[in-house]
Amino acid sequence: MISPSIGRIVWFHPHISERDPNAQPLAAIVAKVLSDHAVNLGVFRGDGTTFAMQNVPLLQDDDEIDLEQPFCEWMPFQKGQAAKTEALQAQVTAGTGPAELTGRLANHTVAAPAPGAQEADQAAAAASPPAAAAAPAAEATTETAT
Repeated sequence: MISPSIGRIVWFHPHISERDPNAQPLAAIVAKVLSDHAVNLGVFRGDGTTFAMQNVPLLQDDDEIDLEQPFCEWMPFQKGQAAKTEALQAQVTAGTGPAELTGRLANHTVAAPAPGAQEADQAAAAASPPAAAAAPAAEATTETAT
């Protein structure tokens, strides 16, 4: 199962009465996660205009939902990537994955950034003048023969 998060792209299918049988699903962005199986969406129509949908069922793996009602689902590419990641994680956990990963990841932990670290980095970047502004531009001079 893929855990939804804000900003992820999904395919949205409107109510059956609003669907064109020949149309593609609509692109949508997760605006709020309500659960692993329900989200709020910003949806894009085929012409690029948008509308909002709340509490939309998110079809996961073998979920059974009413396909006549509006729902959203992960794109096939996302499902494929999640399956590859899960398979690799299982191999690494079992110690049967690629040697370079198994060895490096066996005792690897990821530390969370310190509180406020991102804000401090952004403030430091904002305070530093750009390289072009730090050094005055050389003035071009042209001499002509008289």
